[in-house]
Amino acid sequence: MNATIFIRYLSQIFFRLIIWCLLTSNFKLNNIIIGIFFSTILPKVRLPSIKIRFIFIELIKTIAAFPSAVKESILLILMKKRTETFVYKKSSVAEDGSQFVNFLDLFRITLTPLTLVTKREDNNNWRVHVIEEGKR
Repeated sequence: MNATIFIRYLSQIFFRLIIWCLLTSNFKLNNIIIGIFFSTILPKVRLPSIKIRFIFIELIKTIAAFPSAVKESILLILMKKRTETFVYKKSSVAEDGSQFVNFLDLFRITLTPLTLVTKREDNNNWRVHVIEEGKR
């Protein structure tokens, strides 16, 4: 067995074990043993070749979206009259690209309380529900 494959397999087991312990809220030895058992019997995940550059850019954009989400939350509270529209936002990556990068793009748009992705319109655009300040 190749060392890289073995390290990837162990990291998958470790990640699954952490998720198991967090879901059960139990870090006792018997629960860890049960978590290791379930982590090993689950099928191996096949990871596609992901371009690290896209992941890094999307992670930076996602982290930068948190202050915007707080600002929009305050705006939503202070809005007197709201209007709702649908707009199209360009996707950072094509639909046939990495699922993880697509998820980060979708998460970043939906993170802010004034926007919600409703569907993928085509390969390059998301259909986004937007709440805006209405006319008084």
